[in-house]
Amino acid sequence: MNELHFSVKASQSAKRQALDVIKQIQASNSIPIERVQMRLRIGIPKSKEIKQVRENVIKLVSSVEEDSWSNSLGYELICLIDPGQYKPINELLQAECKGQAEVTVLSISDSREEESSFI
Repeated sequence: MNELHFSVKASQSAKRQALDVIKQIQASNSIPIERVQMRLRIGIPKSKEIKQVRENVIKLVSSVEEDSWSNSLGYELICLIDPGQYKPINELLQAECKGQAEVTVLSISDSREEESSFI
């Protein structure tokens, strides 16, 4: 915080100040900080608009792990998303699929494990 010339202000909430300093740290690249990704399974039932709904959902995900089509079931996607995208994806699916889509959180953890070596 000293390197960023960030000073604590008694008149602001601790949460607001923590969010501000985290943004500054990310912008300066002095310490690499990333949000943990959520792993989701998204099921979209068979419909006329399924391809358009799929394209809109794909725009909101970070990476696709599995992408499969089924003639009887529709479409299933397993993906990683930024946690901030969960609500927009869920609202999109509820609006477009009229409550028929399924969103399941598979995990909320860091999928990358870094190896550390001690000398």
